[in-house]
Amino acid sequence: MSQHMSSSIVASELDCDALAASQAARPPLQPPSMSEPADAITADGEARRLQIAMSPYLDEPDFSALTDEYKAGAPLDLVSVADLLRNAFVYTPHSIYRDLKLATPGFDPQHDMHGQPEFRYQFHESGRSQRHDGTNVDWVEKYHQLLCDAFEASCREIRSPWLLQSGGKDSTPLAIAAAEVRPETHCITYLGGSEENEIASATLVAEKLGLRHETLICNPGRAYDRYLELLPRMPLPTADFALLSYVDLATTIAGEGGDGIIDGMGADGYFGASVQRRERMLSWLARGLRLPGRATELPLLGRNFEFCYLMSTLQMNPLERVFPGSRFTDAEVDELFGLEISEQSRARLAPFLSEIESAANLDEYWAITSSISGIAGGFAKGLYTAPALSLRMAYPFCDRALREWVYTQLPSEQRIDPVTRANKVLVRRHIATRFAHLPYVARKGCFRFDLCGLARQRFDQVHDFAVQAHDLLPGAVTWLERNRKRMDNKYHASRFYLLAVVLPWLVQHSQRRPQSQQARVQITMSPYYGRPDFSAVDGGGRRRSRLDEVSMADLLRNGFVYPPHSVFEDVKLATFGFDPRHDMHDEPQFHFNFRDSGKRAEGDNEEATVAEYHRLLCEAFERSCAKIGQPWLLQSGGKDSTTLAIAAAEVRPDTVCITYLGGREENEIASAHAVASRLGLRHEVLTCDPGRAYDRYLAMLPQMPLLTADFALLSYADMATTIAAQNGDGTVDGLGSDIYFGTPMHSQHRVLSWLARDLRLPRWLTELPLLGRSFKACYLLSTLQMDPSERLFPGSRFTNSEVDEIFGREIATLSKARLASFRSEIASVPSSDDWKAITLTISEAAGGFAKGLYTASALGLQVAYPFCDRVLRDWVYRQVPSDQHVDPVTRANKALVRRHIATRFERLPYVEHKGCFRFDLRGLAQQRFDQVHAFAAEARDVLPGAAGWLERNRGRLGNKYHASKFYLLAVVLPWIACHGAQDADQGGRGDV
Repeated sequence: MSQHMSSSIVASELDCDALAASQAARPPLQPPSMSEPADAITADGEARRLQIAMSPYLDEPDFSALTDEYKAGAPLDLVSVADLLRNAFVYTPHSIYRDLKLATPGFDPQHDMHGQPEFRYQFHESGRSQRHDGTNVDWVEKYHQLLCDAFEASCREIRSPWLLQSGGKDSTPLAIAAAEVRPETHCITYLGGSEENEIASATLVAEKLGLRHETLICNPGRAYDRYLELLPRMPLPTADFALLSYVDLATTIAGEGGDGIIDGMGADGYFGASVQRRERMLSWLARGLRLPGRATELPLLGRNFEFCYLMSTLQMNPLERVFPGSRFTDAEVDELFGLEISEQSRARLAPFLSEIESAANLDEYWAITSSISGIAGGFAKGLYTAPALSLRMAYPFCDRALREWVYTQLPSEQRIDPVTRANKVLVRRHIATRFAHLPYVARKGCFRFDLCGLARQRFDQVHDFAVQAHDLLPGAVTWLERNRKRMDNKYHASRFYLLAVVLPWLVQHSQRRPQSQQARVQITMSPYYGRPDFSAVDGGGRRRSRLDEVSMADLLRNGFVYPPHSVFEDVKLATFGFDPRHDMHDEPQFHFNFRDSGKRAEGDNEEATVAEYHRLLCEAFERSCAKIGQPWLLQSGGKDSTTLAIAAAEVRPDTVCITYLGGREENEIASAHAVASRLGLRHEVLTCDPGRAYDRYLAMLPQMPLLTADFALLSYADMATTIAAQNGDGTVDGLGSDIYFGTPMHSQHRVLSWLARDLRLPRWLTELPLLGRSFKACYLLSTLQMDPSERLFPGSRFTNSEVDEIFGREIATLSKARLASFRSEIASVPSSDDWKAITLTISEAAGGFAKGLYTASALGLQVAYPFCDRVLRDWVYRQVPSDQHVDPVTRANKALVRRHIATRFERLPYVEHKGCFRFDLRGLAQQRFDQVHAFAAEARDVLPGAAGWLERNRGRLGNKYHASKFYLLAVVLPWIACHGAQDADQGGRGDV
């Protein structure tokens, strides 16, 4: 290579010694949640190490050792995943598994690829013939003879060969040879782009040679479905930009009875490269810069392909710019992984640098770098696809006799025209013996794919894969959501393609890996389905393997974990709306069962309806409390608890009513006391002491099976401890009737949902001296940053930006993505009332019910939910007229319940308002700040930003908005400190 080229392209951008040192200095990265199981190490420590010779220049590769058992135990090579995203292939001799190496062309298969393999380029200019004798006819005739022999030899074991025909320089000579030695060959052309001449040229070739010709028009959705179907049987992954085209073609060929594919790859290496002006310019522009991460996402420029391509080129290494396609930049790859990994991928160029620097000229430099991607991407797409369909791959141009003759005997002017710089001169002359002119033969043929169409058709599916693979690529969901509207730009669509190929493979790999020591657990946790059994997670899940980090983000964002998930990765919950007979670990389906459309419209005698309601309610109360010796009714004085108190006085007069005074509501105690006194029930009042309640929560924490952060959790912990201390053995809770009676969407809810715009505002807005102390201002700013459906969940919670800051990485989008399981139901309901009821179903199942079920389980108490009784709820939903659910004039809900209460009480001070068990949030912050801060220090591996948030906002906790977020940390942090440490002791990921 000339001194100028060496300095401008190679030496200035890549330092061989520095890269090699970087590669040696960094230990191989472990996937965050896919560490090697203990039993994967065999007695000799070497049994799992594999090496496969994968070169079409040699024999067909043998992938038989890559069994499902091997793949399940083999540790994943995270740097190889970065290779796929940066360059669309894995740098050889590496593979996607750390224990598997591939001996590809340039590496000696006799050597150990696990050590320090040396790469030697096979087709240096110095080894080529310098002859200039012979006529064009002589060379063409010899070439034709050798090509026919190569075609026949490579297809010897193929009964029905199919030639991939682009109409270009490589496939057309093969078609000429096929017509002579295997005339039964089928030609197939893939139309994935808008090239007008490709089909015309390919059709003309086949017709003139008498070969059958088929055309397969790209349908990106069909191709992707076929890829997902083949994925479990593919030996290894590549992300070549023609992979899905190959999958589509191969599946079609197999369906037509073909048993082998002929591919025209392999000739470029020994014919030699001819670098054109555009390619020289791109290598010169590749400067390895680190530009702002979202430079290609500017409103106008981000939709321009040429601009985006230029920006990515500036950020690439000159050698890697030779590799085809638009890929993720180093900065983007680091963002996707949530760690700096791109440097380790780039360091894998080091074994090739000595050969590249020894190149005689720019053409050879280009040929060497092209050969790297040609093997690991070009050949790999066929070699990995064919075995999945039991097809054979034939590469006639890789035939030894043919390639050695071209390399060692062919004069240079027969390879590259010295004047026009056109490559493969001999091939063009060979084609000219049969065809005077082909429309497409002058340009490079390929099997293009409709990248933008794939993004349009399969975005949501790929997004789901990103959610499932968040342990490995935590930034993938964010990237997809941020760039969804830019997918009509082929630059962004090409990177979507890479994620579409890589993500399902990662999900499949995670499903293959051995489960934790204890099998996956599923708990039916809905009072509508019966009493839940938490025995599998007794003692707070001490035998569980890992905390679910996204579930921790759920708790901070919404105060509960999105069902069917739990705080543990291998524990799923079948809550109401999910069928407990289905597997919640796979793809559970949510269905809302109490739509307004299923309610009865006609009215009956009002008095008879009230009387029947009273009878059914009394029976439900009696059934639900049958095993409770001393029931305690949680009495707020509101509609639900008052109607239950009426039933209790009739069927269980031994019931004790308890009211929790946690806020400043004047009427709560008066109303609750009036109800108990009139009905002859004993009544107790527990005044909130936030410090005492928190101490009681911490005391029961080791025995709580799972976790929620409902804003009444500490109230329940306080009450449940008091009830247990007074020999109560069960609580009666008034939850459960809202979703089948109906929850009208009032004007306040409508306004809040309209204001929820999912924005990302700077955190300092809520920390300004005046705004930061105003609850209403902070609440409004947080609403602007929420999803409209999530705004309907109660309380003031952490924004997405704050959650990402607390975790030290982007994770809020993964939590928000869990709402996708419910969006189809939300979109299908005709009214805002049903929409609100669905959101209530979600939060009530994982927050409202959970707070009682978890605290009671920790203290050995039973919990009764009379409103969840099947007979009662079905009668109300199907038999009670709709005007008894929600008053059509006033929009007041539970009209029937109000009329039932009116049979005993003319008016109650509190019955017109919603009752609750409020908690003194600001008092908790005042009394327990230092204790929570200490928990933040213990849990810093999981929530590294929690301590910083606490310190920054200590002076603002007199504002209930900030105090509510302090409450969430006060609940979550000690759980992590307790159970995260237990997970670590058992060999799980204590740091999640």
